[in-house]
Amino acid sequence: MRALVGVDVGATSISGGLVNAAGDVVAVERRATHARGKGTAVETLLEVVGAALAEARSRALTVDGIGVGLAGVVAVETGTMADYSRSHVREFANVPLAERITAATGLPAFVDNDANALALAERAFGVARGAASLALLAIGTEIGGAVMIGETLMRGRSGFGGELGHIPIDFMRGPRCICGGRGCAGAYLGGRVMAAAARRRAVRARSKLVAMANGDPRAITSELVFEAARLDDPLARGLVDRACEALAALLAVIVNGLDPEVVVVTGGVAASLEPLRGDIIQRAARYAYAMPLARTRIEVVSGDKARTVRGGAALVPYELRRRASDALRRVAYNSDTRRERSMPKYVIEREIPGIGAWPADKLRAAARRSVDVLHKLGPQIQWQESYVTGDRLYCVYIAPDETLIRQHAAEGGFPVTRLSRVAAEIDPTTAEPQAP
Repeated sequence: MRALVGVDVGATSISGGLVNAAGDVVAVERRATHARGKGTAVETLLEVVGAALAEARSRALTVDGIGVGLAGVVAVETGTMADYSRSHVREFANVPLAERITAATGLPAFVDNDANALALAERAFGVARGAASLALLAIGTEIGGAVMIGETLMRGRSGFGGELGHIPIDFMRGPRCICGGRGCAGAYLGGRVMAAAARRRAVRARSKLVAMANGDPRAITSELVFEAARLDDPLARGLVDRACEALAALLAVIVNGLDPEVVVVTGGVAASLEPLRGDIIQRAARYAYAMPLARTRIEVVSGDKARTVRGGAALVPYELRRRASDALRRVAYNSDTRRERSMPKYVIEREIPGIGAWPADKLRAAARRSVDVLHKLGPQIQWQESYVTGDRLYCVYIAPDETLIRQHAAEGGFPVTRLSRVAAEIDPTTAEPQAP
């Protein structure tokens, strides 16, 4: 049987799992990110991968590749995370991680943003299986996001595509976000900001949160905030209300701007948000167009480690397919280019009385007729360019010989007054003749 290794890298732990073709996680290995001290996270990741491969051997599983999800902007082609001062796993920055894993294991390895990997897993194995379009929000310590159109992950030019948590929802009075912007959804919603706000205010507000944290405000977590809100604590209720309003506004932006088939809300905070799903969608109705909101399926699913390692696993077949497809396109392009360069080029002079005075629509009609005949004759004859002067039309064609050019003229009704094969071309930047 065959399997994939998926890895999820977090600030506190690194999880690696064996995932079969159906998306079932058959084994999980989890270790503290800095179990061996600061600066050792890359080595810990390699140990987790090694343990997963050892487990695969014990189960007689053949591993086809390794995928890693990192909390950061990743250059997927090189498998390297960009350096960012607020990253929770900054020591992975500028490390050629995919290369390191392949060197250690001999297997193909791919690295991407963790939310992108989660979106691939949800479309391949999860609640968005086969969806025509998908937006994912990963609400954990911070907010990650991803967008898929069909089978294509929208990574963007800089790898920042889909970072939906940095959409501003309050740009007049909103607080500063870690990205440097103001009023981002992530400045209201996410484990870090909710816990930090509660810690700052809990003692002064005489909140139940202090007692729930055993008297230590520093131990307050976002999970405790949601629990205290259920117990009707005013401070916690206000923080949860603000978080739900922010999520509702963000969902409205996604629905109005993308109109996806499915929105998946996952991550460590998702379990706390799931009981509030109905309230959040009612709030979103105040901001979103009614029809797309009603037709968008909104799923809230917990962000357990089984789901996160599936993300890394789903990255492997996606990247193998994408890179194979890109390679085929490059081969086809290079083949076409070589064929064009190997075929001779011809200049055709056509005497057509009055063509220099033809209106644009008549010229376009003639051009379309010419193209229709070219399509019929096939790709071996190609029209490069044409010029109109007085009563003459000069055209440049590429073809294996004169036969197709004269056939094109006969079938399209375009006369050939003179036909000349190009003997040489002159590069104007050097004024030197070159072979055509």
